[in-house]
Amino acid sequence: MIGALTCDLAHAVGRNPTWRSVTHEDLCAAPHERFRELAGALELDWGGEVDRLLDDMNRPGGAFEPFRVRDDLRDEWRTRLRPEQVGEALAVLARFPPNPSLLRPPPVRRTPKR
Repeated sequence: MIGALTCDLAHAVGRNPTWRSVTHEDLCAAPHERFRELAGALELDWGGEVDRLLDDMNRPGGAFEPFRVRDDLRDEWRTRLRPEQVGEALAVLARFPPNPSLLRPPPVRRTPKR
C-alpha cells in the first residue's frame, strides 16, 4: 500500500509544479529550516514560539505523546527491521513503476447526454 501511495504522490507532485514534496527525514534533519520553508510557502506566520515548540518536542516520549528525539527518527525503520526485512521491503518497493498511472487502467470518460 505504501508503495502505491508514494508512487501516486510522486506522480501528482510531478504534475503540479507548485506542490512541495518533503520527507520525514528532511524534517528531522533540519526541522527549523524545513518547517520554516513550508510555513513560508503556505503563507503562514513563523515566530520564535514555533522554534521553541520544535525544540521542546525534541525529547524522549511515549507511544501516545508528541515528543520524540528527532535524531533517533531519521531512517528509524532501518533499525527496527532486520537487514533481511529491509532488503525485502526495498525489493517490493522497487517493483513499483515510475509512472503510477500504470497501476490501474485510465478512467472511462463518458460524454454527457444532451
